[in-house]
Amino acid sequence: MKFRTKTVLGVAVIEAVLLTILVLSTLGIMQRTAEQELLHRAETTGKLLAAASRDALLAWDFATLDSIAQEATSSGRLRYVRFMEKDGRVLAQYGDATAGPVGFIADDGLKTVDDGVLDQHAEILVAGVPYGRVQFGLDIDSVTAATAYMRGWAFGISAVEMVLVALFSLLLGLYLTRQLASLRDASQRLAQGDMTYRIPVKGSDELAETARAFNTMADRLQSFYGDLAEREARFRQYSEVNSDWYWETDRDERYVFISDSFESITGRSPATLLGKRRWDLGSTEMEVDAELWQGHLEDLSAHRAFRDFKYWIEADNGRPCWLKESGVPRFDDEGHFIGYRGTGADITAAMESAHRMHMLTRAVEQSPVSVVITDLDRRIQYVNPKFLDATGYGAQEVIGQMPSILKSGRTDDTVYQDLWATLERGEQWRGEFVNRRKDGSLYWEQATIQPIRNLEGRITNYLGIKLDITDRKRAEDKLGHLLDELKRSNQDLEQFAYVASHDLKQPLRQISSFATLLERRLGDQASDEVRDYLGFLNDGAKRMQALVGDLLDYSRVSHRPLHNDSVAMDEVLSAALVLLNAAMADGAAVIERQPLPNVQGDRSQLERLLQNLVGNALKYRDPARTPIIRIGCDDGVFFVADNGIGIAADQADRVFMIFQRLHSAQAYEGTGIGLAICRKIVERHGGRIWLSSAGEGQGTTFFFTLPGPAAHHVVDSGAGLGQAGAQQQA
Repeated sequence: MKFRTKTVLGVAVIEAVLLTILVLSTLGIMQRTAEQELLHRAETTGKLLAAASRDALLAWDFATLDSIAQEATSSGRLRYVRFMEKDGRVLAQYGDATAGPVGFIADDGLKTVDDGVLDQHAEILVAGVPYGRVQFGLDIDSVTAATAYMRGWAFGISAVEMVLVALFSLLLGLYLTRQLASLRDASQRLAQGDMTYRIPVKGSDELAETARAFNTMADRLQSFYGDLAEREARFRQYSEVNSDWYWETDRDERYVFISDSFESITGRSPATLLGKRRWDLGSTEMEVDAELWQGHLEDLSAHRAFRDFKYWIEADNGRPCWLKESGVPRFDDEGHFIGYRGTGADITAAMESAHRMHMLTRAVEQSPVSVVITDLDRRIQYVNPKFLDATGYGAQEVIGQMPSILKSGRTDDTVYQDLWATLERGEQWRGEFVNRRKDGSLYWEQATIQPIRNLEGRITNYLGIKLDITDRKRAEDKLGHLLDELKRSNQDLEQFAYVASHDLKQPLRQISSFATLLERRLGDQASDEVRDYLGFLNDGAKRMQALVGDLLDYSRVSHRPLHNDSVAMDEVLSAALVLLNAAMADGAAVIERQPLPNVQGDRSQLERLLQNLVGNALKYRDPARTPIIRIGCDDGVFFVADNGIGIAADQADRVFMIFQRLHSAQAYEGTGIGLAICRKIVERHGGRIWLSSAGEGQGTTFFFTLPGPAAHHVVDSGAGLGQAGAQQQA
């Protein structure tokens, strides 16, 4: 063999060996560098995923965890992402991982990868305490493919172009070193937080693709960081306007931190709670639910999270303030319990509303009247115990039924038609029903039914409040029968009095006439004793005639038809005074009259009313002074006042009774019927009469009321009075 050949072969061998060593060394360096960068990227990715999922894990927000996993694997560089609780339970995962949480083994490097995926994991820490783990797989196919391609290309070039091996190896080494250096520098800057730096990419080989993939991953990470920053800002804003406050306790359950919003919400300074425990804040003025507190203390002792624990404190203004708190335990980096952290809310208004609702419910449950609530389809939704007692039904028998199950058929259908027409107009309805109980017995109910509206003003239900008035109806029926009997009895008595008084007039005239004739016949022959007897007979007959006349007048007040006209009381008073001219002149009476209004009534009877009252004042005048009679009307009340002999207070009611006299017939003439006629006239007109007197010798004032003016019509006709009544009307 020639030396040249040997030299060439030697050089070739040396170049081949050197090139082979160089290529292999370069490939080894590239592989180690790529592995380091890949592991570094895996570490960075694990930290980013842990940071991105921390809040969602604390809030148990599985939807956010799913979203993070899906978005992380969307680039294709992450084959799968799995979020797990610290006890190994999977919370969310996305990708094509086949190994479950139990069979997961993290890869130390590329050498341990046998499925083209670098399996890695990262702990999710909160204040140094592990709360979960994220497992993910980085796709290394591109790195593996690039390494294999470069190896084949290097050996091929070495075999074909031995001369250019050194140059090619140098150029290749420079190229690889430059690209890997760029990738390394970009990874370091990304790890340092410079999320805006990107690798300049030229070409389209594997390293360029790797650089592009890195830039894409950086874009994703920048987007994740932006979302995290936005969420952090949003959370900060929410916390500022939230109606809750935040708190922390130490391992002894004493408050060590309370946010400033506590004072604006509860009206109590946070400083008054610091260093105290929940059970130190109560007061003896309200009961403590021992069982509730015992359960809460057990949760705290077991370091368990708790939600919506309710208790109350006394605010600075002395009012009870109900609080609701939720909390989770805190642990240090070594897993030691250091206290709780959580939120609180003021639920005083809700508790007071619940208390009021409880009181209203108790009031309805204990109500002595029946309460029924139906929906808009008229189906019963609620009845109180009184309803069940009144109807004899059970609650399960009426819930869902129509109120018509109580129908007896005794209530007219127009009542129900009016009821629902009123409710459909949104108005309240009042009325009465005759209903039937479960046992078939009938009973009367007085009902008030009205719509119930919600906060928007829409009718949602109907409320019925019903009172059993069966006993009252029976009493009214009985009273009605008694009143009918009394009315018939009074009519019989009045007719008897009318007939008796009417028929007595003729005998009395005969007695008086024959007594006068007898006195004339005897003339001077009559002894003084006979003359006295005849005088007594004439006086008795005259008094009897006056009594019968007054009795007839009293009877006429009830028997004659009452004409309701618009009557001018001034004219009526003038007419009455004309009839009393002789009596006024005899007593030199002074009449003081005021303008009187028009009223509704019967002119002749009202004239008789004023004539009797003024005549009564003239009759019972005080002989020692001039009689002064004042007649007027004040705020619709008529009065006739005198300065006569007055009436004792205990005799005020007697004067209006028929045949009641306070003085003897010898002292004052009269039959005791005049004021009874006055009362009868006023009552027939729908008014009232009474008197006032300071006592005997102090004068008397009679008061009476009458209705206002109205069109003419006849109130009664005297029908049913019999022949005597007809004769009297004639």
